[in-house]
Amino acid sequence: MLCVAGISLLSSCPGSGGSDSSMPMEIGTRASDGSFVPLADGDTMPVLLGANGLNMIVTSLRATGINPAAPDPSVEVQVAGIVMAADIEGARVDMEDDGTGFVLWELRVPFQTQLCCYVCGDATIVARIRDNSGQRFEGRVAVRLERGGCPDLTACCDTADMCPDPTLAQVCP
Repeated sequence: MLCVAGISLLSSCPGSGGSDSSMPMEIGTRASDGSFVPLADGDTMPVLLGANGLNMIVTSLRATGINPAAPDPSVEVQVAGIVMAADIEGARVDMEDDGTGFVLWELRVPFQTQLCCYVCGDATIVARIRDNSGQRFEGRVAVRLERGGCPDLTACCDTADMCPDPTLAQVCP
């Protein structure tokens, strides 16, 4: 099987954690001018405080060859192999053509753990889409999670046992 290198965030190659039956997909963000900006391994992903009081990331997904009518997406954020955030299922919307592919804009992915367990840490964003024809698309990218810079001394755990993995806790004096 031939795997195309060059776009490090796509995972359709055997051994990369992707499914052999999945088509590649990009994970990115929406720029202030409304364009899609793909994330690359090593990029910083901002952690934002949502209106509901939960910290979250906001991602956009782009794929080519997809049926853009109301696909079924899922996004999760893994830190040290632990799922720390996952999207909340909502109403399905159509993807928009951006001239390169079809984009599903601004998926909010809330964290399920304390900020001190993942801020300034390395994470893997894994995204999957199943379109209405049954095709599956998958992408993943390794990012650094930040909220206003690192170290973030406003994001401290009282004790290490506040985190699913105590070695991830940022405990401040």
